[in-house]
Amino acid sequence: MGSALHDPHVPCARRMSAMRAAVLCGLSILAGLVVAIVGSLAVVFPLIGTGSVDQDRKIALGRAVESGVVASANALRRAVFLGDSVSVDGIDAAIVEHQAGAGWRVFNFAIRGCNRTGLDVIAPAFIASKPDLVVLVLQPDMSIAQFELPEDSAYAYALGGFPSFWPEGWMEPVPPGIPAESMQALLSGSIEGRLHFRNSPQVWINGTLRERFRPGVRVPASDDWIAPFVRTASISGSTLEINLERVKRETLARRELTTVADRDDLARLLREFAVHRVQLLVVGAPAHPQLRETFDFDRTTLRDIVAKESSRSSGAIAYIDAFELLDEDGFSDALHPNREGREALSRFVGNALRTTWAAKEGG
Repeated sequence: MGSALHDPHVPCARRMSAMRAAVLCGLSILAGLVVAIVGSLAVVFPLIGTGSVDQDRKIALGRAVESGVVASANALRRAVFLGDSVSVDGIDAAIVEHQAGAGWRVFNFAIRGCNRTGLDVIAPAFIASKPDLVVLVLQPDMSIAQFELPEDSAYAYALGGFPSFWPEGWMEPVPPGIPAESMQALLSGSIEGRLHFRNSPQVWINGTLRERFRPGVRVPASDDWIAPFVRTASISGSTLEINLERVKRETLARRELTTVADRDDLARLLREFAVHRVQLLVVGAPAHPQLRETFDFDRTTLRDIVAKESSRSSGAIAYIDAFELLDEDGFSDALHPNREGREALSRFVGNALRTTWAAKEGG
């Protein structure tokens, strides 16, 4: 009777040594991983990106900067809005452009969640591209401790190429609000960044379902630089009350955590634009009437910081205050303007552009 090792009727796996079987299994697993990685990099990511419009917007913004769309044109002055979700929901670039009059081209490059930590990441790109005017719509709490930069956002900013614009020493020391893991993600390469978003199909499905079944929201295109607003309805009653109380609680808690480094970081951001001769317009964001008392201290701090840097910059930094611009009917929730609020804020800023800066009269 022949040995089982050579008997063709015995299954192959039983004729192998344990070592060969283990190696074969390991190679099979490795091949599966390689196929999954290649599929993710070459197929899934190019088709659906990160799966999140907010993260894809960061990548799209980096590409827009690299394409030269931000750079000043001869015939038009280019104004770019930077900021967080208040700017996303609160600024319609077309209205600003119309109100400002002939000679302006306006872009809304704001990103949901782009608080001061996000501005730390993207500011050098806009300093380098030198638009005629950068408009920062800043909530009063920009001068206090910020919510930390999420790791997902850091990878998306890295994929957008923003760290390549950082001058030497830009992140030394690391600004407050950027934890070590997020800093590491900001310095990651393209492959690592894409692999981080390997769950993008699931994220995309969740976002699609949210858009379809959750009332009061829309999902704009990631590269909508005109009116990228998300909220389409306003909350009221007990839902609004809960939202207002949460914002109050979070603001007071973060104020307790604020250090001199937070205020210095905001001042540094403003100063860097001025030093590199990029005209800056700071807009004090509208505050919900029921939050004005809570925000008043931070509003004063913000104005003082802007005033100090403006005096040092010989007029390169201007400030307009929209703190009391909107009444309760102009808000969709505790923080974000609704359609009426967006139109009012956009006209307000457009008027400032028209009365403060004369448009170019040609080359």
